[in-house]
Amino acid sequence: MNTSLSLRLRDAVAEAWREHGYFPCYAAVFPLGDPDFGWRDVRNLLQSRSDPFLQAATLLFWPARFLRPFRQPPGKGLSRRVSLESRAILRFHTFFTDFYFYTAIRSLLQSTDLPKEKRRFWEGVSLALVETALHNQEFRVLSGEAFPVFSFFPRKELPTAANPNARRFLRWSGLGNIDPDADDTFVLLEMCADFHAWLAAGGLPWLENAQRITLCSTLTHLLDMPYWKLARAYQFHPEGIRAPAVNYTDVASLGGVSTWFGIRPDDAPDLTVNVNVLRSLLVNRKRWGLLEASEGRATARGIIAFLEKNTTSGLFRHPRGHSFYLPEFYVAMLARLWAVWETIPEAERAALDGENRMERLRLAALDYLGNELHPQRNLNPLDAALALSAARSLGARSATWISGWQRLLEAQAAPKGVPYPAYEIFKGKIPTHMVYGSPATTAAFALTALHRYLPPCSDSQNALPQFSSC
Repeated sequence: MNTSLSLRLRDAVAEAWREHGYFPCYAAVFPLGDPDFGWRDVRNLLQSRSDPFLQAATLLFWPARFLRPFRQPPGKGLSRRVSLESRAILRFHTFFTDFYFYTAIRSLLQSTDLPKEKRRFWEGVSLALVETALHNQEFRVLSGEAFPVFSFFPRKELPTAANPNARRFLRWSGLGNIDPDADDTFVLLEMCADFHAWLAAGGLPWLENAQRITLCSTLTHLLDMPYWKLARAYQFHPEGIRAPAVNYTDVASLGGVSTWFGIRPDDAPDLTVNVNVLRSLLVNRKRWGLLEASEGRATARGIIAFLEKNTTSGLFRHPRGHSFYLPEFYVAMLARLWAVWETIPEAERAALDGENRMERLRLAALDYLGNELHPQRNLNPLDAALALSAARSLGARSATWISGWQRLLEAQAAPKGVPYPAYEIFKGKIPTHMVYGSPATTAAFALTALHRYLPPCSDSQNALPQFSSC
C-alpha cells in the first residue's frame, strides 16, 4: 500500500468533515436528461405519484434532447465527473454517503500505526454519523409494528446542510419530502449493527459510561425490530404485488424490493439497493430471526433470485439495468455482499441459497472486473478504487489486476491538495438527470480499497454493557 497516498486520502476526508461538520454530497443537474430515459419512461412518469414539478420539468426539457449528439462525451472512465465549479451546483447531506464514509473509517481504523489522537478523531466521526442517523428516524407502521426508517436526506439537517441552491431545488421539486427508502434504511441499519457490536466489544474506550449505556439502549431498541418484515412488505412476490406500477428500467422485478416506502411497492427494484438490503438482512439475520421464519427465508431467497436473474442475463452491465446506481458500483457492492456471505456458516447458506446462485453472482462480477474494469481500460480513480476493493473481496487471483488498479490510483492522484475530483456514484434519472458525488467520496472509496474493505460485525444478542467480542 502507498502510505503517502493513504495519508493524503485520510486528510482529504478529514478536511471535508472539519469544513462542514458532515460529509457533503454534490449534485450536478443536466437538463438534457438521462440518455436511456425514453418515451415509454415519460408515460410511466406522468402516470406515477411523482411531484408535478418533476413531470413538468421533464416535458419542458424533452425537446432539447435532440442536442445530445452534439454534446461532448464524458471524460476518462465509466462514471461521469461532477464539476464543482458550476454556480448551479447543489450541496446536500445524504445518508447513503454517510454509510460509505463510515465503512471507509472502519477500514482505516484497522491500521496499527494510526496515532492515538487520529484514532480518537475518526472514532468521534463514526459516533457522530451514528448519532445523526438516530436523530433523524421516521416510522412506517406494518400490522401494528412501528419500524424506524430513514430518508435520502436527513430532514432535520436540511436547513443547515444544504446550500441555497439545494434548498430551493428541494422546495420547488418536492424532493425534500420524498418517502423514506429501503437503501438508506438498510445501509444505516447495517452501520448501526456494526457500531452496536463495536461498543459491545469495548470500542471507543474514551466514551463516558452513561453515554455508552444510553447509546447501546437506543441501538438495541432500533435493531430489535424484525426488519425482514419491512423488506417483505415492499417486495414483489407471487403472494403479493407481482410487478411495479412505475419502471424506468428493463429489470425483471419479481423477488426485488421496491426502493421507496410509500403506500405500496410502486417503483421497479434497483439492483444495488437490493444488494444493500440483502447484506443488511444477512448481517442482522440472528437478531431479526431471518432463518427461523418461513417468510423471512422467502424474502432473502427472493432477493437472491432477483439479483441472479438480472445479473447472469447481462442486464446489469447496461444503464437500463439500474434505477440509481452505476454498473461498476453495483459490482463493488456485490463484492461487499460476498464478503459478508463468506462469514455465514455453510448450513445457513444452504438454507438461503440451495441453488448456488451467490456463486454465479460472484463469477459474473469477476467477469465484469476482468473486462469492463480491466486496469488497461480508460478508468478514472473512482473506477479503479471500486474495482480494486471488489477484486479483493471476491477473491480475484490476478496479481496483475491488483497492481494495475493500484498504479492507476497512484498515477492519477493530483500532486498537491485533494488527490481526486468528484465522480458520480449515484444518479437521479428524472426530471433532468442528476449525478451525485464529491472529492471526499472518491477519496473514501480509494481509502477503503487501499486498506481493504472490512465486513461489518455479525449481530450479537449479548446483553450490554457486557463487552463481548464481535
